[in-house]
Amino acid sequence: MKRYIGLMGMLLAGCAQSKPTKSPGTLTTIQLPEPSRAIHLRATFDKDPAVYIGRFIPDGIKAEDIDENAATITSCSKFIKPRTVEANQNMDEMMYVSQQTKASLGIVPLANISAGQQAQQSVRVRYGIVRKIQSDIDPDGLMQCCRADPSQCTGTIIGEFLMGSGNVQQLSSEQDQVAANAVAPQGIDVGATSGSEKGWRTVNTFRDVYFAFLTSATPLSLTKSASTTLEADCSWCENVPRRLDGTYFCGISPDSPSEAQARDLAMRNARVQAVKFLSESVTSTSSTKESLLKGVLEDEQSVTAAAQGVAKHVKDEKWCKSQLVPTPDGQRYRAKVLAYIANADTQAAASQVEQVLQNQQSAGDKSKSHRKTK
Repeated sequence: MKRYIGLMGMLLAGCAQSKPTKSPGTLTTIQLPEPSRAIHLRATFDKDPAVYIGRFIPDGIKAEDIDENAATITSCSKFIKPRTVEANQNMDEMMYVSQQTKASLGIVPLANISAGQQAQQSVRVRYGIVRKIQSDIDPDGLMQCCRADPSQCTGTIIGEFLMGSGNVQQLSSEQDQVAANAVAPQGIDVGATSGSEKGWRTVNTFRDVYFAFLTSATPLSLTKSASTTLEADCSWCENVPRRLDGTYFCGISPDSPSEAQARDLAMRNARVQAVKFLSESVTSTSSTKESLLKGVLEDEQSVTAAAQGVAKHVKDEKWCKSQLVPTPDGQRYRAKVLAYIANADTQAAASQVEQVLQNQQSAGDKSKSHRKTK
């Protein structure tokens, strides 16, 4: 009995002095790198994802939660068309992978990876590109659409799809096994292990399919509804900005009894400026039309009619905070607005101005005829 107790004591002492061993294959110290660009593994690989080009990604969604099924087609998507280009490039990079994509491709949690590592939604993909579907954007049309209804545009679109062959890899250890009941879409082999590097397991292979997409920012900051922007600095009214795709006007109201009236008059002032600007595109060497144009611009009623005609084409972009002005009749409001007309709208707006000219001419002819009959 004494010998047994002595032996147990020696064993316990030996255990106390030995260092704890780490379970084989544990990779809790490895940190997965973030994807270097906004590239996402698709939930379903196919031969033609062109229908997704130009769809808008909801604002506020995390990069690791994005997949093409979260994107939405809107009335403004028609201004973004797919364009196919050939490519030849070999890549080895990390990609974002959503939970839906993991389930769809049979990418399952690993037994010996910590919960923190599992939370990192990215996988390694080694591939060769043979073709791309890219976004061919009509900037004028898209700008007009987004400005007309900002709710139809967000800050991010699905911009490009990649086609090629390769494999998807995740962290591995000798004891980790891919679940036998993983479900794979057409064209994907689950459970492949050949060609894996140490520490990585090839869980999916693909060939000649569109396997990934990239998101891109909606161009020209079209997603911001600038019409609700109030700015303390109104220097843009002293130095009106310039743009290649349109023209700005600074509308200033007279002193008005209410803020609402001041804003209406500021927009009217901007539209009157637009009428004078557009009138240049409908003038010619014809002295008759030039004289009619002069009459229209000198007649307040005609200018008001022309301004109303171009109202839908001249949009408010920025507002100064309404200014309170003391007058002998009490406080009055003064408003300033930065208005904009796109080049894509100038032809239609100029036609409205020309219509006013024709109506003016017709009314003048009728008046002369009426006086002669008397």
